[in-house]
Amino acid sequence: MTVRVIHPGCTDAEGLVRAAMAMYETDRDGNRQALGNLGNREVQFYDHVWVLFDTDVPERQGQLGPAMELARQENIHIGHSTPCAEMWLLLHFRDRPGPMRDSTAAEASVSAAWGQRYEKSAGTFLKLWASLRPNISQAVTRSDKVRDFHTKADTKFPCNPSTQLDLLVRALNATVQPHLRIIP
Repeated sequence: MTVRVIHPGCTDAEGLVRAAMAMYETDRDGNRQALGNLGNREVQFYDHVWVLFDTDVPERQGQLGPAMELARQENIHIGHSTPCAEMWLLLHFRDRPGPMRDSTAAEASVSAAWGQRYEKSAGTFLKLWASLRPNISQAVTRSDKVRDFHTKADTKFPCNPSTQLDLLVRALNATVQPHLRIIP
């Protein structure tokens, strides 16, 4: 498996989907043929293309629907979180965290659950990883439960709180040899 992560110059949801689309062209058989220099990796086709983003800002700006529709048309997987990606982190620590006003509230909840000050930085994430790693399976299960709750409650999209990042983790997990999988 080869994973290519890009950080485009944009942060808007539709722009992120378009940046993902710029990584490939579709051949006559419907395969996504990789474009651009991939260094020493000989990737010819992308089996999966994922775009990750928070829903709070795109929803307020009226971009969420168009971004989701464009991704659907292109068969691009979306890993969205409401209100933000910190919901995924929080699910490593607790069940059903309840609605969050915004990303600041979610970040404060991660700090409280972790017992240390959380901030969006590589240094903080490296420290946080030791607490996240052993709880990945629980976070995946909890994400499923949150999604099931919203489905049964017929909650209006985007559901607060929610995350689809577990679906990316499941997809990655499924690509590795069984003895290396972190989710049973």
